[in-house]
Amino acid sequence: MPVPGQKQPRRARSDTRSGARIARSCPLIVAVLAMASPSWACGGKEKNVPATDPVTMENAALARGADRVLLSPDGRWMVLQYALAGQLPLVVRLDRRETMPTAVGRGLLAGPPGSDGTVFYFEHEAPGMREVLATPADKRRSHLRRLGEPSPLLSIDGAHGGWPAARGQLVIIGGTGDRMNVLIFDTDKKIVLARRELAGAMGFLADFAVANGLVHLLFDASRVADPAIRDSGLVLLTLAVPSLDEVWKREGVAPADLFARPKFGVIAADRRIVVLSDTSEKMATFDAKTGQPGPVLQLAVGRANLDLLPAARPAEDTFVLWTKPGRGANSRRGWKLVRIRGDEVEVVVDRPEELPPGAGTWDGKRVVLAPFGPPRVGEPGEWGDEVRRYLKLLD
Repeated sequence: MPVPGQKQPRRARSDTRSGARIARSCPLIVAVLAMASPSWACGGKEKNVPATDPVTMENAALARGADRVLLSPDGRWMVLQYALAGQLPLVVRLDRRETMPTAVGRGLLAGPPGSDGTVFYFEHEAPGMREVLATPADKRRSHLRRLGEPSPLLSIDGAHGGWPAARGQLVIIGGTGDRMNVLIFDTDKKIVLARRELAGAMGFLADFAVANGLVHLLFDASRVADPAIRDSGLVLLTLAVPSLDEVWKREGVAPADLFARPKFGVIAADRRIVVLSDTSEKMATFDAKTGQPGPVLQLAVGRANLDLLPAARPAEDTFVLWTKPGRGANSRRGWKLVRIRGDEVEVVVDRPEELPPGAGTWDGKRVVLAPFGPPRVGEPGEWGDEVRRYLKLLD
């Protein structure tokens, strides 16, 4: 078992064994979805992969260029989000049995598709809304919509995200300036079941997660104008669903310089919360129900862009996508897939010469990756063929 805060040696195995084990899964993967690069699923050139449990990957060709990929709990439905320069994001739902798009919209995803294919998203009156500062008020209206239906279900000021909490219930994070609101919305009856206002300058909402009847909110005070608050570190707040009563709260989680641009999520089958950052190799963990601090995990892969891959359903394993920062394709070559299992962290895929996936998700059996490609906040002249085909469906 690793010692918190210390780097752990990565276990190695030969490329031959890794490739053979992964290759046996190729017929299944090809049957699930068309492949753009078979080497991704069939081994390819890897280095420093672990000695046990090789990871099966699915290269989702129809998701090329997407910056977000989510799956329904049963794995049938896939929803993609594309960031487009100066425009609302593009949302696409795919039926994985047919490998064809079934609905397209413009807005910010409010969670994964349901088992029936239902997708919710926010259509903002202006592009943006990715994060909120604690000082200026943002009065832009946001309209919650069900993909494929013409009329909005709810309109609020400044929606920043949403996620399913239970069947027919959606957690919505919204608000303006330093007054954030958390809502529980009944999507069938179209009524707000509960609302909680979070007044006070805790910082900007850096991230949130919903799992196992709890809403976890992460606030970063590093951008707040008041230096007394700005230097106080991170704030974790957990609320119960559907009452939105406070379950626990932790302030000053870590120095702001350690977790600059923080993000977090639930791991270990929803039993833990992990806080990570692009600027640190450390990951802080907490008990999801009590907030009790857990071990500090060590990535030991170098600082870069880190993305915690969302799981379609609770799973013991959690995957982190490691990619290089940069604007040009050549400067971004090389990526890694890191697995968190218990207190162990290991690199399970290392592709030093390949262009990185734009996004990914985890269905419990395979890691589904969106191949590198435009737009990634690209201009119209840089859009890929997939995006152009999806946009035509809007006409």
